Amino acid sequence: KGKLNITKLDAGVYGGKLSGHAQINKVKNGFDISLANTITGIDLKRLFSNLFNVNAIIGSADLLINTHAESVNNYQDLHKKMN
Repeated sequence: KGKLNITKLDAGVYGGKLSGHAQINKVKNGFDISLANTITGIDLKRLFSNLFNVNAIIGSADLLINTHAESVNNYQDLHKKMN
């Protein structure tokens, strides 16, 4: 078993600032992943344009992201197992 704790996560994202922490635990059938993050001042036009090719949304937003996924083995599992 192994565990990775990222206790101080800071990054720039779409003109805003992401901060928080993450934890990844090795378990029998994959990895348990937990995230607790805040994003402040994100530029919605840049975000939606880049991710969805949508230019009609403008403004800025603050986001709070707390999520957990259990027994993740691959990237597709993240979409299926996020809570």
